[in-house]
Amino acid sequence: MTNQPFMGAVLYTPARQKQHGWQEIDWAVVRDQFSQLAELGVRQVVLRPPWGQLQPRPQRIDRVSMANLERCLDAAQAAKLNAMVGLLGVTAWGAFTLPEWHNNPDVVGWLQGRTTQPVATQGAAVIIDGRWQRLHSANPFTTEAWQQAHHLLIQTVMGYFASHSAISHWMLAEGWSQLAPTTSAIARTWLHKLITQARAVAPRAILAGMVDGPVLLGQHGISLALLAEYVDVLLVDGAMPALGQRTTRRLSAPALFLHEVVAGLTQRPVLPWLAPTLMSDVASNWQQIAWQQQIIDIPALSDDDDGRYHETLLAQLHQIGAPGLVLPMPFAMPYGDSDLPVAWLRRGQALIDARGNLTGGGKAVQRMWQAAPQVGHHTVAIDRERYDHGPVQELHRLWHEFG
Repeated sequence: MTNQPFMGAVLYTPARQKQHGWQEIDWAVVRDQFSQLAELGVRQVVLRPPWGQLQPRPQRIDRVSMANLERCLDAAQAAKLNAMVGLLGVTAWGAFTLPEWHNNPDVVGWLQGRTTQPVATQGAAVIIDGRWQRLHSANPFTTEAWQQAHHLLIQTVMGYFASHSAISHWMLAEGWSQLAPTTSAIARTWLHKLITQARAVAPRAILAGMVDGPVLLGQHGISLALLAEYVDVLLVDGAMPALGQRTTRRLSAPALFLHEVVAGLTQRPVLPWLAPTLMSDVASNWQQIAWQQQIIDIPALSDDDDGRYHETLLAQLHQIGAPGLVLPMPFAMPYGDSDLPVAWLRRGQALIDARGNLTGGGKAVQRMWQAAPQVGHHTVAIDRERYDHGPVQELHRLWHEFG
């Protein structure tokens, strides 16, 4: 097989203060950080303006957030970086982040008279703002008022930025498979409407969708086959679904394994998305990752070990044909300058430290993203019929056979 470029992408936030998010941005810092990322070998940044700030009310798009997104895209273009823009995402850093108007105890009263559909809250417990809360969202797949709000966001934002040359991909509806359970028919209708409108306002857009545990395990109406039918690129949550204790002891294998499985089942370009980690105990040599509201132990890594881990993982992903990888947190940020809860930060994941120097992980990423090793062949033999018949059993079998 021939060599192919490896897309080094990082999840980026310009936020400097938790209470302001994307509302107040130091643009000199943004420009400097984009330049650093370009020098590091990064080709793409993933931008996810918080849904609640971008759309503070169901029928209103915030002009300040739109203007800041445009300036961020202009800065990326100036640094010769491409951008993947995320819209309608309901998860960030392992926690649900629905807009206030979408997650409120009074949601039923607000919706009365705005929809002909029966309205009832879901009431499931989720992690919001770092703590367990009740989710009071009406069914987002069937409630007409909600769907109108979603389509307004797609039409306004994608329509306005459709011709911006910095945008390479649009990521839509990240994390929706972890919301209210729904049937495959309802999920298909919802996704068809969403994608149809996206392609109508941005016909040349490359659309990406997120594959996570509920999708892989067949636990939601949003299935792997459905996503592959409607989107061009699949991002795969690098945190392993709960298939047994063996998943907690193999650091690089889950991302490799999940890439192989999803690529084999869908024949789509697949980019592993490494999950952020949660520090469980500073004095411990173990830490935890949060995946679909579960806490899974993995060994803690020093900065140097973290670099070696990333270097090995990146090399292996490139050799099996992955077109790229998305890494969280390119920069080390003290809590006071971050928009993230302190529990969701891990210094070792940053590629560039607070002084602007490359970390061990950053040096490994720089070496890997600037190299072009020979691409190899897939190593996981996929039986599509067996997977469709029993996703959990087939994934469990494949995982324990994966070398």
